[in-house]
Amino acid sequence: MSPTPAPDAFDEARERFFEGLAAFQAGRFAEAEQRYLASLALLPGRVSTLINLAATQLRLARPQDALGVIEQVLAAEPDNAEAWFHRADALGQLNRHPEALAGYEKVLQLGLLPAGEPWLRHGQTLQALGRPEEALDSYDRALAADPASRRHGPTAAASCAR
Repeated sequence: MSPTPAPDAFDEARERFFEGLAAFQAGRFAEAEQRYLASLALLPGRVSTLINLAATQLRLARPQDALGVIEQVLAAEPDNAEAWFHRADALGQLNRHPEALAGYEKVLQLGLLPAGEPWLRHGQTLQALGRPEEALDSYDRALAADPASRRHGPTAAASCAR
């Protein structure tokens, strides 16, 4: 069991974490990464910080780094749906589509996240694997889970049909 951090360390780590969130939301991903790393230096292994660090590394197109971070989360929380989602994203960026597909299926099995985005990514992965009919089914499920996504431009299903 790790020692309890001093209140000052916890407060400073929390401040670095929120600075990281603000930088991420502003699209300043390199800065966000540095803030998350500073937070983790004060509170190592904090799951929420690790997940946000992995999401940031994915935005920085560093999926291998994100995988290392996600493995830490899954070691501590094997059923963490966000971690599985980011793991699948990282594997997809690395063109490891069969593993990515299994990750999205795990996310959907856990059922702890809104289903629209996982079904969309599931469909994109099936499409990358050359399984367009199955991809269309996943896209339909994504639209059923999140009807508002129809307003965000051409559907993924339309791009699959091309």
